[in-house]
Amino acid sequence: MEFEHVTFDLPHGTFHALQGGDPNGQPTIVLHGFPDHPPTAKPFLAELGRRGRHVVAPWLRGYAPSPTAGPFDFAALTGDVLALIDRWSPERPVELIGHDWGALITYDACITAPERIERAVTLAIPHPLTFMSRLTDPAQLRRSWYMGLFHCREAAGWPPPAISPSSTASGVSGRPASRSILLSRRSYTSTCGRVCPRL
Repeated sequence: MEFEHVTFDLPHGTFHALQGGDPNGQPTIVLHGFPDHPPTAKPFLAELGRRGRHVVAPWLRGYAPSPTAGPFDFAALTGDVLALIDRWSPERPVELIGHDWGALITYDACITAPERIERAVTLAIPHPLTFMSRLTDPAQLRRSWYMGLFHCREAAGWPPPAISPSSTASGVSGRPASRSILLSRRSYTSTCGRVCPRL
């Protein structure tokens, strides 16, 4: 299945994405993780398209060729995704699938604008309250050490690396968001309990 490279003019700039599948199918947005980008998910995107979904997978803020300038907090990243939903599927709620950092944005979008999301699926990142509770476990801290590295770079005043798709497979430039996502368990249950049925 072929996916075309498309662009969306959003408030923070021109965002690039892969788009394909059934144009009349369920609108489905796939958010990549770190250090991935949309082309790494092409087999998954193609399968979603074969199953009748209209799929768009954007390069998130900080990943060339989309805007690489910050800020990179959750409010900004979620705002980009909600602006994309408004532009791409203004009349119909979307299915939102997020992997890794994209999963965290998915959780935040569920809380911020549940009416725009039909269903949500997260991959590789558990519910934020579960994840935060596990950070007291030394084994989980060893697995998650790299997250702190991004904050160390920022604290030291180091600029984000200028990496483009031509210089690396990931095409990543920037650092992850740092806005607290410790929202109430009730909010997550009432929102995501409605939007997370099985695809």
